[in-house]
Amino acid sequence: MRGVARHAPDEFTCTQHLKALALLRRPDQAYSYLTRMKSDGIMPNVWAYTTCIDAYCKVGDMEMAENIKSMMISSGIEPTLATFTTLMKGYAKYGNHEALEHYLEIMQQENIMIDSYIVSILIDSFVNKGDMERAEAILREKEAEDPSLLSSHLYASLIKGYGRKGMIDRCMALMEEMKSKQLKVSAVPYNTLISALLESKRMDQAQKTLEQMEEAGIQPSVVTYTLLIHEFSSAGNVAQAQAAFETMERSGIFPDTGAYNALLDGYASLGQTARMKEIFWKLMQSANKPSIETYSIMIKCLLHSDASDDAKKSENLRECMSFLDQIREENLKPSASFFNSLISACTLFGKPQDTFRMYEMMQLEDVAPDMITFNALMDCCLKHELLSHARKVRFD
Repeated sequence: MRGVARHAPDEFTCTQHLKALALLRRPDQAYSYLTRMKSDGIMPNVWAYTTCIDAYCKVGDMEMAENIKSMMISSGIEPTLATFTTLMKGYAKYGNHEALEHYLEIMQQENIMIDSYIVSILIDSFVNKGDMERAEAILREKEAEDPSLLSSHLYASLIKGYGRKGMIDRCMALMEEMKSKQLKVSAVPYNTLISALLESKRMDQAQKTLEQMEEAGIQPSVVTYTLLIHEFSSAGNVAQAQAAFETMERSGIFPDTGAYNALLDGYASLGQTARMKEIFWKLMQSANKPSIETYSIMIKCLLHSDASDDAKKSENLRECMSFLDQIREENLKPSASFFNSLISACTLFGKPQDTFRMYEMMQLEDVAPDMITFNALMDCCLKHELLSHARKVRFD
């Protein structure tokens, strides 16, 4: 029987193996493999080193990432744009803005081309920090150097940042500026502006922006409509939320679970159980599946519904408890919010023993309680005069 021929791996094979280890977040194994390549006579190229750097960036070990970069330089291999991009992406992820500025300066000194992706990393990072002055300064600097670097994504990032600060007029001005530069505009900046307007309770302007979006030939996405539905529901204007939902359907856009949840939440907040159940049934008949948030919303609605007699309270509680079996059947992981809703339901419907049973089940499911959990438990203890339980909750 002839033996199977064995071939030694080449640089490409080794780099692909390193990439797999990076994706699996196994940086130490990637580093060991890199050093083994050298001992096997395969000299790592810039991609192998950069991939190993990426492995450490993914887990936040930037010190080791820098060590790999130094090792690469010591081997006579200079960092490329990909290397700098990888490091800057890592520093941006963990909010190290000094390191970002440092690498930006190095790239400029060494005349390394700064592409639109690098600009995006920088602007997004400073937007997340809330430093809008620096974020916009980067846009202006890069625009002066190379206008082709501008994109609607960069403007969307700035709009998001100014929207968080409530600077809506600046958001509107950036949208007009983007249009005036005749950039290819996608749904992203429109969605970002609509979100900012909704958060500032400028409903009419949000609706107008949606109309402008359609006039520009940009099809609103399910995200666009979900933003509108959510905000109308949060404001208690469920009629407008329902209208937005129906407009989305007429436009040929299929609602996803998030859109259904946003509408369900509107009816739940008003305690409109019958209407909520109609929407829930429609969700079940669609191609979507309910999420754990869906069931939390359903419980919230039953909590807000008018249950004046004991029989109705018992019926509502049974329905709330049935959702626990349903999420198990659908292999959904219960959340703290879900258990908090059940805990509140048991207390409200006069079943304190079930309140603490839900708390025990929450721990068995390995779901960490939060302050809402403990407040709900204390509320149960006070309402039902369970002082011994109150002491236990207090010192748990």
